[in-house]
Amino acid sequence: MIRAVAVLQLVVSKQADGAESLSAVPNDTQEPPYTFDRDDTYALQIGSQGLVELALRLRDHGYRVTDLTLVDHAFSTLDDLFAKAIKNELLSRMRDGEEENATRFAERDMPGFYVLNLELRDTSPGNGRVTLVQDGIILTSSPNQVDKFASTVRRALNYGHGG
Repeated sequence: MIRAVAVLQLVVSKQADGAESLSAVPNDTQEPPYTFDRDDTYALQIGSQGLVELALRLRDHGYRVTDLTLVDHAFSTLDDLFAKAIKNELLSRMRDGEEENATRFAERDMPGFYVLNLELRDTSPGNGRVTLVQDGIILTSSPNQVDKFASTVRRALNYGHGG
């Protein structure tokens, strides 16, 4: 049975007091992230290095990286033997290594390789899975996990409370 995939966009909202909050907004029509930009809101801008850093922070909140997709500068998927070796090394460092070790590897030892998305598994009861894509896009077949995941991302990135 194929499950429907929910698509959401992480959006940052500026509050009247200057603080920022983060929320997950449904994006069933799969609009590009920039369409969420307004005077007081914008799509979370997170790239390859930001995904790696966020995944490492999410480890402390019970999420584990189970897979990732590497692309080149033109966003073409890389799956040759060398790319697979780079991917496996990064996954290993993200799962088991020190945060600095994984971020340094992603910054310095992956020239021409970029993380497009990460698959994350919640290790708490329920074991929901989410895929986090560059520019703050969330894909999940477990919509009941979205609020928990968005709340966890808020804490990991030190945003105020969001909707």
